[in-house]
Amino acid sequence: MVQPIYILPGVNVSFSSPDDRVGYYELSCFSSFRSRPAGMDDLIMPHREIGEAWNVGFAIMKTEQRQTTMTKMGFFNLVDISDPHVPSLGKQLSWDYYTPSQWSGQIDALSDKDKYILGQIAHTSKHTGVPWESDPSDDVALSSQQREGLLEELQVYFINYAAGRYGEAAYISLGDSEDMKEVYTQSKYFTNLRDKVDLARECAYHVQASNLKFIYSTNVGYQPYTWDNTRTFINSVAFSGFDILGLIVYPWPDFPSPESFLPSLLAEVSSWLLGEGKPTMPIWITEAGIPVNDPPLPDFADAGNKIQGASRYGAASYCVKFFVVSLSLGVERVLFKEYRNPVLDRLEAQMNFGTRDYDGYPLPSYPALINAHRLLDSAEYLYSSSLSDVIRFTFATPRTYIHIMWLESAPYDRTSSVPFSFMQEGLRTLSSMDNIVSCTDMTAHPCSIDTIRDKLIYVGETPLILITQKDEIDPPSSSSTIATPTTSTITSMTSSSTSSSSVAFTSSTSSLLSTSSTSPSPSSPLVDIPPISVVASLIPSPSSSSVMNIIVTQSSGEALATISIPISVVNQTSSSSTTNLTISIHPVLSSSLDSYGRATWSSLLPSLSSTTSSSSSSSWKDKIVSSVLNITLVSRAYVPVTALASPIAIIFTIDENQLTPELCLGYINETTRLWECEDRLLVLVGPRSVRGYTTHLTSFAIIVDPQHVDSAKQQKALTGANEVDPPPKMNIYAIIFPVIGAIMLGVGLAAYMQHRKRKARSQGAPIHLKDKSTTAS
Repeated sequence: MVQPIYILPGVNVSFSSPDDRVGYYELSCFSSFRSRPAGMDDLIMPHREIGEAWNVGFAIMKTEQRQTTMTKMGFFNLVDISDPHVPSLGKQLSWDYYTPSQWSGQIDALSDKDKYILGQIAHTSKHTGVPWESDPSDDVALSSQQREGLLEELQVYFINYAAGRYGEAAYISLGDSEDMKEVYTQSKYFTNLRDKVDLARECAYHVQASNLKFIYSTNVGYQPYTWDNTRTFINSVAFSGFDILGLIVYPWPDFPSPESFLPSLLAEVSSWLLGEGKPTMPIWITEAGIPVNDPPLPDFADAGNKIQGASRYGAASYCVKFFVVSLSLGVERVLFKEYRNPVLDRLEAQMNFGTRDYDGYPLPSYPALINAHRLLDSAEYLYSSSLSDVIRFTFATPRTYIHIMWLESAPYDRTSSVPFSFMQEGLRTLSSMDNIVSCTDMTAHPCSIDTIRDKLIYVGETPLILITQKDEIDPPSSSSTIATPTTSTITSMTSSSTSSSSVAFTSSTSSLLSTSSTSPSPSSPLVDIPPISVVASLIPSPSSSSVMNIIVTQSSGEALATISIPISVVNQTSSSSTTNLTISIHPVLSSSLDSYGRATWSSLLPSLSSTTSSSSSSSWKDKIVSSVLNITLVSRAYVPVTALASPIAIIFTIDENQLTPELCLGYINETTRLWECEDRLLVLVGPRSVRGYTTHLTSFAIIVDPQHVDSAKQQKALTGANEVDPPPKMNIYAIIFPVIGAIMLGVGLAAYMQHRKRKARSQGAPIHLKDKSTTAS
């Protein structure tokens, strides 16, 4: 609520905030004369034009414990290390600004405040003037003189990290956006870059700083040349010398919502990493953000090119979405461009990326990013889903689920509602809010009373954060549970051939296992073992007869499920041959299904016979005999694809003792929140693998069919008859019964022949053998 306060020039006025809850507040100052004094001109607010308001931001923050580990988020530049709320990671230390002793002093000062910094070797050393760039150019090989100069200078700086000093804070970025400079196209650039990174490793070895890790960053965005530069670096001889791939992501000029471009971008980059044999290489976003143009000026520009920029709240919304989507796609860390605007220049976009303005007052993006970091830094990503244009990302901590949702591609003032059933974790019943811990906006300010009403959640364009309590608290782990990069195997198979070939349809993914997890014992129930998440880019193909098999594995390499997608599905769903689809396959942990279990099996199982374990001591989890996978398919614009042009096959691996005729391919009906059977005619395709088909996407598992198997369909399965596509399916008994019959027939014939032999010997008659050519089998 706006409360006007009139202040006269030269008069001090004290007033209190109308609200003292956590969140973001603004004091809007503007000139107003109910009757202008004679001879007095309009008052102009600081840094504003005539008639513009001056908005001064304030944030009420939660008090947090000091951090002692590297965080998933940080700021690229101008970080105030005295700020107790900022994340532990920052980047402002470059050897062209600091001598070796100053470098050491900066790191020590940060370490004392539990902060870490990303060093940079670029341009020219302030210590001795040794250049990092090749001299005279990268059209010729690195000279021996420059090699020796770099070797000596790097050792002087790297000695600060000797004997493992600063531990995991020992990261060095080599070069500064060199892919945007002329040197990137010179003939010896990548050969020289490889020589330099090798020199850096040699220096680190000599000073016993083996903990140092090296990062190289490229610019990615909408311009084709920037995409090409990233791929060129990954395919170069220099790439394998680095430990981390950095991406500088500024989608100029319009900065669309991150969920519309990040999934396809990262799937593309990850496919290139796979092609180079480094699919698990960590990916950092080393620069991101959006310029603020508020109040908007028509001449706002970047290097002379006019752009629209974002509003204050629009920038905060963009940054939070960017961070959330990046974590969901396996990005290890995100650095936002500026902690604070470096200079006062309202027309230059590059000077307006800060989360605080030039005077130091916080913008909405400051508490919004701090809040997102506070919530998600120790949380694990589970999966995302969408309904009625509302997209939701769910993360988990040992005690809670964190749901972050917003309305896709919507005007600022538009809202949409979704039912409680949209929340797949944390609600004890469909009609209860007992498990809701908090509901806040992106700045941690409590939701308005109208946000949740009539069993509906009202969501707008800015992120809404709903935290729900788990019914069962996860047991504490003795090791870190931070998601670690891993990989999934994706192959392409042609239906007319028995051979298969590897293709570049994959991405770096995040395992939901603890970093110290080991392979499960054979007796462990598969439903409690989370498989690896998969995010892959599906590319249209001129061939309509091929099938892409996406294999979901444990970190041990054991295949738990295979999703077979016909190329025809990709071709028919894509709007053009250049529009990629992104498939996401995320595990749903059994501990995350409590609300489903109570809502589903309690209403379906009482009518089952004792043969399906309906005793009171049996858990609903006994009825789900495989891992549960949430499968989504989205277009490049992040539009969900639910109805498929052709059926896709899903093959699950289950325990052999779970193979019964009552199984079916089950799915979660997102409207009723009940488990239902999608395909009751499962095909046994291996000793422990069963296959079913579906024409839509949601969460799937192999479940005990609450209705059992229909007798007519069961008979068809036993006889192998099936009149509809996909190809005929056979029930497992159709395999078992013929085998048993053949064995019994063979035993009978052998007994009969033995009886005849004994009878012939007892009568003294010769034994006559039939000619093999006339013997009937």
